[in-house]
Amino acid sequence: MDAFEGDSGSPLSLHKYLYASSDPINRIDPNGREDLASLGVVESISEEFDSEDAAVKNAAKRKVYEELAPEILIHGTSLSNAYSIDAIGLTAGLLPEIKPGVEPSGAFFVFAINTNRQFSITDLIQSALAFAASRFQGDLAYMVGKMPQPVWQGLEASKDVVPLSFGPPGSATTYMCLPPSFPAIDEYNKGSWIIVPVL
Repeated sequence: MDAFEGDSGSPLSLHKYLYASSDPINRIDPNGREDLASLGVVESISEEFDSEDAAVKNAAKRKVYEELAPEILIHGTSLSNAYSIDAIGLTAGLLPEIKPGVEPSGAFFVFAINTNRQFSITDLIQSALAFAASRFQGDLAYMVGKMPQPVWQGLEASKDVVPLSFGPPGSATTYMCLPPSFPAIDEYNKGSWIIVPVL
């Protein structure tokens, strides 16, 4: 309850349970005795911050964005597999071995954009489609999905997602996603993959 007695010239100040003349969005009451229009106060504070440490604040914003920006995943496959993966999720049965007896059966291979920043998205899509063409016949597609950075990094740390390099030095890094990573990938992408047919 407000201990301030109020001002008889301002009826709203007489109410014991109202804050900032019943307008807390546009007004503030820093000392509990009088409300102020908050816009001028906020503007003057923000101008002070803008002029004093804009570089520090902008660097902090960039860091937060980079940490929160999702990892974009690109996968090349057959068109029918793309629709199956989107509809029912990842299953090892849909994903053949890349090198029989060498790579685990049913691994899911993706290019991760944040890891491959030196390559354009077009380059990564072309790499994914070349990869798919080496494994599938008929109509191909590429799929684009996403995952929160911390989740992706957790999968890498647990070795459920392993970086590989197919091709000459300087070629894009491919990630082999093993079956333990499938539930997390499905959680963020099942039913929402962007599928682009290449006919």
